[in-house]
Amino acid sequence: INAEYGDLKSFTMGAMENLVPLVNDLQDIFNGLGFHPIGLPQICTLGGQSAGKSSVLESIVGKDFLPRGSGIVTRRPLLLQLVNPHKTEWEETVDETTGDLVWKNLYSGEVRTTEPERPSGGEEYGQFLHCGDKKWYDFNEIRDEIERFTDETCPNQTVSPEPITLKIVSPDVLTMTLVDLPGMTKNPVGDQPLTVVQDINNMVEDYVADENVIILAISPANQDLANSDALAMSRKHDPSGSRTIGVLTKLDLMDQGTDATAMLENKEYPLRLGYVGVVNRSQKAINERQPMKVAFAEERKFFEANASYMHMAHRMGTAYLSKIINKVLVNTIKDKLPAIRHKIMTMAAAKEEELRALGGEDILEGGDKMHELMRCLNKIANDFRKLLDGTSEHVSVTETMGGAKIRSIFSKFFAQSLQELVKRGREEWNTKMPNMLQNVQGVTRSIFAPERLFEVLVHSQTEKYREPAKACARHVHDELSNIINELPSPELARFVNLKEHVTQVISSMLQSRLSRTTEMINCMLDMELGHINTEHPDFVAGAAMQSLYEADAEAYEKSVGTHAADDIDVPEEQAKYRMHMLTVVFEHLDKNKDGAVDIDEIKKWGEDLRGKPYTPEEVDKILESFDADQDKQITLEEWLKYHKVVIPAAFTVSQFDKSLENYLPKKTLAEMTTRLPAVLKHEAIRSQDDVKKMILMKRMVVDYISIVTKTVQDSVPKCIMHLMVNDVANNVQDELLKRLYNDSLLETLLEEDPEIDAQRRRCKQMVVVLRKACEVLNTVNDKTV
Repeated sequence: INAEYGDLKSFTMGAMENLVPLVNDLQDIFNGLGFHPIGLPQICTLGGQSAGKSSVLESIVGKDFLPRGSGIVTRRPLLLQLVNPHKTEWEETVDETTGDLVWKNLYSGEVRTTEPERPSGGEEYGQFLHCGDKKWYDFNEIRDEIERFTDETCPNQTVSPEPITLKIVSPDVLTMTLVDLPGMTKNPVGDQPLTVVQDINNMVEDYVADENVIILAISPANQDLANSDALAMSRKHDPSGSRTIGVLTKLDLMDQGTDATAMLENKEYPLRLGYVGVVNRSQKAINERQPMKVAFAEERKFFEANASYMHMAHRMGTAYLSKIINKVLVNTIKDKLPAIRHKIMTMAAAKEEELRALGGEDILEGGDKMHELMRCLNKIANDFRKLLDGTSEHVSVTETMGGAKIRSIFSKFFAQSLQELVKRGREEWNTKMPNMLQNVQGVTRSIFAPERLFEVLVHSQTEKYREPAKACARHVHDELSNIINELPSPELARFVNLKEHVTQVISSMLQSRLSRTTEMINCMLDMELGHINTEHPDFVAGAAMQSLYEADAEAYEKSVGTHAADDIDVPEEQAKYRMHMLTVVFEHLDKNKDGAVDIDEIKKWGEDLRGKPYTPEEVDKILESFDADQDKQITLEEWLKYHKVVIPAAFTVSQFDKSLENYLPKKTLAEMTTRLPAVLKHEAIRSQDDVKKMILMKRMVVDYISIVTKTVQDSVPKCIMHLMVNDVANNVQDELLKRLYNDSLLETLLEEDPEIDAQRRRCKQMVVVLRKACEVLNTVNDKTV
């Protein structure tokens, strides 16, 4: 069992060791793009000027390689990839029982109290991503290259967020990735631009805001930590302290009698990953080139000999900090790897699809171009048809389009236009029909409703449908043109001249179909005007109206108000008679002659009419019907207004007189009629014949126009669909191939838009990068981590 466990442990640790180099490879791959499409796990050093960031990094690496000087020395982030070429077999740890420093074998589980020998051999060198495969063995030259490349890319003391990537391979380092960010400062120095302070802050925030970033917040212990730039920035972007490692430098420079115990014990400003104290080399030691091993020995001696720190010496110092960084980074990568893999795989698939839409990776040559042209023309024709029948993959969520828009033109625009014309026509008939009725009778007054009036009204209304029908065809033509202009085919965007030629061909087709469709619409309406079919099976009004005209007065009066066409205007003669008669009745009800019928008079009205006064409830209802319930009396104006509404305009004189019997007995009304000039009633009765003719005529016209309207509303869309929409959809592919598929136009039609070409090149670069990233990710199995 132990042997099997050892093999499993060895296999798992091997996989864990590969995690940091895997992220390093992804960083190198993405750096070729000039930007990182996803945030990768990494550790960013954060600190103010003179916080000791450079010394901490050099101590971790064990080499002097960073530029030094006054002011802002680091003006570009330094992406530092540390790689140990040997597998780590022994891990330095602490015995949980004694608290002593021990070394544990990661494969066998063996524990030693003395440090095992490290594997011998192995070269130390650095590699810059911008210098290809060149290896730098002199770390002084590495420092010079950092300064040179920074000055070259950041002239005039400016700063840049683009990192300088440096890989250091050494058997003396733990495998990890660090980003050395420019130190935060308060004021520009020398010739630096005034915006440099804000530029650095923006750069630092862009890095540490990423949830995948572990913040290495470096603060000098000999300064008030309440003013620490690093802790302030980390608190802003990591308020819970879950991804921040605190580092306290310059512990040896603190005032006598003070120490940082409380901070190192994580009591003052708690961080989940805690704090590590380090003692860097002094400036004198740096100038004298003190070896790192000597510095590490002095650092360990400081912690072990200092009464304030000796109880925590085993978790202080640069060596312990390196192990913590390595451990945190590996664990973070382990946690984030599945999400990183999913995001990269998804992005790779999307970019592959985008590249295919932009024309793919291969450059078209020779016969491939003719094949590509045919493919493009066929696809454009298919995309056009799909937008019409609703099967397109590109469905707008903000507006109707394609076939749905054409359906909307038929069902809303055209149908509403016809209904609006019908409504206006009925209103015009009420105004114009009296004069038209007189004019079509000529010298001799007709006994019956003249058929000529029916023809004139039908012709007039039918002709009005011509323009909306042709407008409907134009709207459909315009929508088909819009479909071409907005066709989602990527080929039209890719080839700059293809869209222009395709649009010309289809526009020519649409124009010829519009002319044919318009001619057919005119012909259809001319057919309606050429023959008024009074024997149409749906035109039942003709025979019914004729029989009603020949019926007696009682039958006619019963039919008044039963048809939608009976809403005519009251003839002038009848209006005058009605007003005078109503006035006489009102004056009779107004007993005290004060110009209003009050409650007492209403009660008296009931007594005269039925022999007993109206009850208070009945009086309230009468006042409410006359809209006079507020002032409790009915004025003449309210009286006339009420009867104008409730008495139909088509009522005969006999029907009107009978309606007044609701107010006075029949005998009283007959006596009151004698008070009016006899000519008023005579003229009103004579006008009844014209009213009867107009009512019957209007009923027939309304019914027949209803038939015409349904016919036009049904046949015009069919005509447009058959002669324009379906014809273009069925023939667009043949027309495009006939007009455009030839050698003479090949080069012109397949000339790419420079922007699309540039976009495809960028997309292709992204695809290549993501493919490499997928290959890197495929080397690690999720189950092993």
